[in-house]
Amino acid sequence: MRRISTRAPSDIQLGIYDPHVLFRHGFRWHCDHTDHLRVAEEAGPPQPVVEWLATIRVDLVLLDVAHAVPGSADRASIPAPSCRWIALSDDQHRTTLLRAAHAGAIAILTRDSSPETVNHVIERVARGDRPIAESLAQSAEVVAELFHRNRLNTAIHEPGGLTSRELEVLDCLARGQNTAQIAGELMITTQTVKNHLSSIMSKLGVSDRAMALLAAVRRGWISITPPPPAAKHLAERRTPYLVNLIRRRRTALMRRQP
Repeated sequence: MRRISTRAPSDIQLGIYDPHVLFRHGFRWHCDHTDHLRVAEEAGPPQPVVEWLATIRVDLVLLDVAHAVPGSADRASIPAPSCRWIALSDDQHRTTLLRAAHAGAIAILTRDSSPETVNHVIERVARGDRPIAESLAQSAEVVAELFHRNRLNTAIHEPGGLTSRELEVLDCLARGQNTAQIAGELMITTQTVKNHLSSIMSKLGVSDRAMALLAAVRRGWISITPPPPAAKHLAERRTPYLVNLIRRRRTALMRRQP
């Protein structure tokens, strides 16, 4: 494919960190044949993302979400606030969106995005837009969950208090989830969940999950959502009309008996 024009000073200098070498090469090829985009830096595992980010000078970074956001407790792995970045993911599931937004991503791109979509998102981010906010706003459920998580993350921590990820684990626990369900929602392993729970109980000075929940509630870090009211038994929902109808039918049946 032939370039239509030479690059202008307003070109967007990009960096990309992704474990898929073929994807990085394909993205570089795409940018090489786009007038206003240029990949200035690229890397992937095993090179640590933090060290790579500290050495590059670009306008915008595309980061694999699994490596950019391995866990809220590992704050060192998240890009500095001054670094605008787009999350790369295999999907735009609600949990993925929330993780990326929580870590500070400006937008999110799936690896099967069309070239036109990639260009459009990068150009919008370069102009100062935040496309990820629009994706989140499309679902009232996501907005409510994001608000709740932000409330947890802005909780006042005592010295040696809980991390944001540990608060998320406690929040899931308060909603009655078991270890496997917590791991699924937070996209971590069951062993990592157990490690977080052990750390939580150690920090709070308690010996079991129930006491950990009680301690977190007392500190105002989480709230226990009451279960939905159980459906009333039929007898409890009988109206006077229904009671009279049943009584009349019972009387009629008794009269028919010999």
